[in-house]
Amino acid sequence: MSDPEKQPSLRAKLNEHTRTLIVEAMVEQLGETGVIDFSVFEIARRAGISPRTIYRHFPTREDMFDAMSRMVNERVGFPDYATTPQGIADLARKLFPAFDENEALILAQMQTPTGQTVRAHARKERARTMRRAVDSIAPDLSEDERDAFAAVCHCVMSADAWRRMRTDFDLDGVRSGEAAGWALETLFAAIEQRNHQRKNGKDND
Repeated sequence: MSDPEKQPSLRAKLNEHTRTLIVEAMVEQLGETGVIDFSVFEIARRAGISPRTIYRHFPTREDMFDAMSRMVNERVGFPDYATTPQGIADLARKLFPAFDENEALILAQMQTPTGQTVRAHARKERARTMRRAVDSIAPDLSEDERDAFAAVCHCVMSADAWRRMRTDFDLDGVRSGEAAGWALETLFAAIEQRNHQRKNGKDND
């Protein structure tokens, strides 16, 4: 049986509910008007609360954007990032549909300063993971070659790629995820073949 003393209080639950309402209203507004027209008063109207309540929970805009970024990580985050080529390809097939399910949240994060900072940190970790995957199948290629190949794979496995496929080709997350997964499998196979050729002295490029 759970310890009643460790259960969140009614006040804590109400506070969390209010914070969620505020962030969701902010995401809705950002999706419609963009960050330039960001307005606490408009967010308050959408959330059905007063601006004063918003400032009590989020004293600054940065606090609100931080909360939004945490929501992205909670709803779309994959804490155990794939480390193998096949695992990375399979992850794209799961990740892109998740982007669709949280489209407004993802797009809002992409256009806010704090969201971009969080994404930059995540991209660095993804880049390191991608490089390790390339290293594992192409140890005989040069550092420059592995950097270049990892960079291409890194671009395919990104919210930016998901957005472009959605905007420019009207692909939903399932189709874009499958396309990204196929592209990554194809790229990794080509990289491995390139390494095999190099190892056996048959690279004529």
